[in-house]
Amino acid sequence: MVTALQALVDSGQVQSSTVARLETVPVPFLRKVPLLEGEWLDRYVVELAEYGSLLRARSYEASKDHVICAQIKFTQWTYGRI
Repeated sequence: MVTALQALVDSGQVQSSTVARLETVPVPFLRKVPLLEGEWLDRYVVELAEYGSLLRARSYEASKDHVICAQIKFTQWTYGRI
């Protein structure tokens, strides 16, 4: 499969790029951010990563039971208490 993908890139049918993985983005499907020629395609995802990092620093965590279109719930964890 990798050979087939590389053949598409070599032929010019598709363009290769890099994907940055931003673990602190609170929305799971936005954690993989494509870069095109080393440039960010969407700076708002970087802002979400910074926001998520601030939440983590304050012991908040995004709920894992949300669906893509639903509001994301955050829970603050403290030592042994919710």
